[in-house]
Amino acid sequence: MSSIKSFRRLIPFPIPGEKILSVDNITTVDGRVKDASIFARRGEIVGFAGLVGAGKSKTIRACFGLEEISSGCVSFDGEEVTGFSTREMLDRGFFYLPPDRRGEGLAMIRSCRENISLPSLHLPEFQNYEILRRRAEIEKTFDLASKLQLQPLNIEREVDHFSGGNQQKVMLAKCLTRDVNLYVFDEPTVGVDVGTRVEIYKFIGKLCENGAAVIVISSDLPEVVNLSHRLYVLHRGRVQAELIGEEITQENVLHSFFDKEVA
Repeated sequence: MSSIKSFRRLIPFPIPGEKILSVDNITTVDGRVKDASIFARRGEIVGFAGLVGAGKSKTIRACFGLEEISSGCVSFDGEEVTGFSTREMLDRGFFYLPPDRRGEGLAMIRSCRENISLPSLHLPEFQNYEILRRRAEIEKTFDLASKLQLQPLNIEREVDHFSGGNQQKVMLAKCLTRDVNLYVFDEPTVGVDVGTRVEIYKFIGKLCENGAAVIVISSDLPEVVNLSHRLYVLHRGRVQAELIGEEITQENVLHSFFDKEVA
C-alpha cells in the first residue's frame, strides 16, 4: 500500500494532452455495457473501478473490438472506429493487455521471444518481403527482456516455465515492440509479488510521463485509487461516477459501487 502511495506522489496530476479515445453512449450486444461514455487523454492515467460484473473491462474490450457494440460511437485519434477489429485497433496504436495471461495474453508453450514479438511480426522491423528478420527479432526481444529485468534472462525459454511476475513482464514487453498511443492494463498486478508490483507501477508511470494515454482497470481498490489521475466507477454496465484528482478516495469510490439512493 505504501509503495503505491509513494508512486502517486512521484507522478503529479498532469496537464493532459489531446483526447486519444472518445466513447459516446456505447451499449454492447450482450447488454453488459449500457450507454457508457468515457474518454482518455495523452499524458494521464485513467482508472476503471467497479465490482465484478460492473462492466469496467467490458467497456474497454468493446472499444478494442473484443465485444460487439449495438449502439453508440467509438473514436480513436480523431477517427470513428466503432466495430473495428482488434487487428485494426492494434495497428492504430491501441494496445490492450488482458487480465488472463494464460487464456488470452500469452502462448504459454512458446518462448518469450515468440510471445514478445508476436504482435509486431508483420511490421518492417521484423519482416522483409514477408521473410522474418530473425536477428532483428532476437536483438529487439532480448533488449526488452533485459530492460524489464526478466529472470532468468532466457528469451528462448517457454513462458510457462517462468513465475507469474516474469510472465507479466513478458506481457509488458509485448506492448513495447511497436508505436502505441493508448496502453490499457486490465488487472496488471494479479498474481505477482510485491517487488514486481512496484516495477509495474514504475513502468506505467514512465509511459504516462512520456505522453501516452494509459488506462488501468483494477479490482484492487487501493491500486486503482492511488494510480489514477482520473477515475471512472462503473455499476451494472453504466458509468456511475467520474472522479478527478483529490476526489479520488476509497470512500468516494465505494459510495459509487452501489445503486444511488433516490431522494
